Amino acid sequence: MGSRKRKPSPARQQTRPRARSKDVASKIRKVRDKQAFQVSAARKRAIMASALDGIITINHEGRIIEFNPAAEAIFGYARKAVIGKEMADLIIPPSLREKHRNSFARHLATGVTSIIDKRIEITAMRADGDEFPIELIVTRLGPDGDPTFTASIRDITERKRAEEALRESEAFKNLILESSPDCIKVLDLEGRLLFMSKGGMERLGISDDAPFLNRSWVEFWEGEDKQKARAAIETARAGGVGKFHGFYPTATGKPKWWDVLITPMLDARGAPDKFLAISRDVTERKLAEEERQELYERLRDSHDGLRRLAHRLIEVQEEERHHIARELHDEIGQALT
Repeated sequence: MGSRKRKPSPARQQTRPRARSKDVASKIRKVRDKQAFQVSAARKRAIMASALDGIITINHEGRIIEFNPAAEAIFGYARKAVIGKEMADLIIPPSLREKHRNSFARHLATGVTSIIDKRIEITAMRADGDEFPIELIVTRLGPDGDPTFTASIRDITERKRAEEALRESEAFKNLILESSPDCIKVLDLEGRLLFMSKGGMERLGISDDAPFLNRSWVEFWEGEDKQKARAAIETARAGGVGKFHGFYPTATGKPKWWDVLITPMLDARGAPDKFLAISRDVTERKLAEEERQELYERLRDSHDGLRRLAHRLIEVQEEERHHIARELHDEIGQALT
């Protein structure tokens, strides 16, 4: 008789569906993991491709394993030309390479670093050898034994140029302020003194402006000049130019006369934000005018005196003629008799 196939026991019949179910679940997980990895990789590529900052990733040997389009634009290298090459040879200036390699090796050996996860500014190099400033932040990824390092890099050449232009502009403005003989002041909208130029301090004989700051500028004036100063500020507040002529002595009491002009300093919206007050020392002109006036008055007095003297001389001459005529008349009358 032929052998009969033994039927599996009920227990084995129940185990087989479970095993097949586990196999299917495992395959599904693998497919899902693969899909998730593909999605993650695609997302990473999209982020790398669209990032405005240059992104460079290197391995523990310092060789480039990722170089995004922004990095290509910044450094002038094509991605395929730099993958696998040592980063230091490509984008670090020759004068800084040894220092970089020593720091990188020390970090791998000890974990000590001064740049990881910190935003710093350094000098980098383009493909044509041009050195330029960059801002970067470096992140360490992966296990201790085989880490990778990703740097997010921003070309700050234009920012540095703008900062330098601003510094030059500020230096130029400061030079103008320091070299101007006028007393230049900045007031807030309440008329309090915020700033006084070096030339103005010298004119007033002031070595330290601290006692004057945040005080009402109007209160520095006396009498009618105080009212003129207040009116000038109100004119500037309304958008006009306030002007007046006033007297204010130096810290040592030396008399000083000033021609004062006040204009509004406008903000981005065109509204008054502060006031600019420029006081020009016109003391010499004032004294010269007073001297001319005094001389004129002296000359006028002298002219009047000379005119009175001439008139008196004429009177004396007339009196003398009359006296002589009478004497002659008397002598002639006596001779005839």
